[in-house]
Amino acid sequence: NRTADVEAIRELIRDEGYVLHGGGFIDEGDGNYASLTNSYEALKLGYEAGNRVIEVDLLETSDGYLVAGHDIDDEWWAMGIGIPRDTYVTRDLYLDTQWCNRYTTMDLDMIADYMREHTDLYIVTDVKYDNISACNIIKETCPDLMDRFIIQIYHEDEYEPVSELGFPYIIFTLYRLTDDERTTEKLVAAAKEHELIGFTFNYLFADDDAFLDGIKKAGIPLYIHTVNYPSQIEYYFGRGIDAVYTDWTKTAIVNVVE
Repeated sequence: NRTADVEAIRELIRDEGYVLHGGGFIDEGDGNYASLTNSYEALKLGYEAGNRVIEVDLLETSDGYLVAGHDIDDEWWAMGIGIPRDTYVTRDLYLDTQWCNRYTTMDLDMIADYMREHTDLYIVTDVKYDNISACNIIKETCPDLMDRFIIQIYHEDEYEPVSELGFPYIIFTLYRLTDDERTTEKLVAAAKEHELIGFTFNYLFADDDAFLDGIKKAGIPLYIHTVNYPSQIEYYFGRGIDAVYTDWTKTAIVNVVE
């Protein structure tokens, strides 16, 4: 029963309270932290800290593979990866390059292997370019894990292609929408039309009473990004937010100094 399964994933995220953002922070000591590494070390650290819903940024290489990485600017192909943007970036080249010369880069196969070894782990995708192409690659590469990937879509018209590929769990994230697309009336209508796990949006929208009251009429879970201070997290939970995207693992966040 797909509706029952969707509700189970909503409950899982609600119980977790957190979606670990970009793999999560790595404590480098001396008060320094590496964020958005999307590295093997970050994935392992998050899982071992008890996080079971982890967001990973995904990029497609020139030879058609998915790798974990966060596109950041016009200079480098991915943040923390010393490959110039104009380079023909193959999967092998990417995997031969460490994040800031310290952390292990991953491709989809590595992520899938980790998921198979840890059967209670769910990965939320954040595809930086062609979302539908990336979903096709996930389906072709690891069809056994399609119900363990929670796909973020960026526009309503992506829902049907992703759903028709066979992905049952879809979050509608709003950060790429125009102001015209981001009206609560249109979002509520989208939630009525499609079976979504929830909406994800910037925490500043959760400070807007009109927006928050309007989107709550959708009747589905609401998530925000990216919040890293415990007092902020409690504040937004108090405003009816169901879960937050955060850089801190479950064990690290209790030690955050505000």
